[in-house]
Amino acid sequence: MEAAQVHIAVRNMNGQTQTLPNARQDAGEHTLRWPQAPRPAGVYILRMKAGRLEKQVRLVVEL
Repeated sequence: MEAAQVHIAVRNMNGQTQTLPNARQDAGEHTLRWPQAPRPAGVYILRMKAGRLEKQVRLVVEL
């Protein structure tokens, strides 16, 4: 693994997208806080791209 530019975006089921701060990160494990809590209950899609790696996960927020 090596350092890479990291892009993260969260989309709700209405298609609204919030782009989280994008920055160059060193290789390894990192923690990200999702601002503007509390979130409405629902399903969100988180998409992360770091170098050539791209990952998409489904987040479920329950109240």
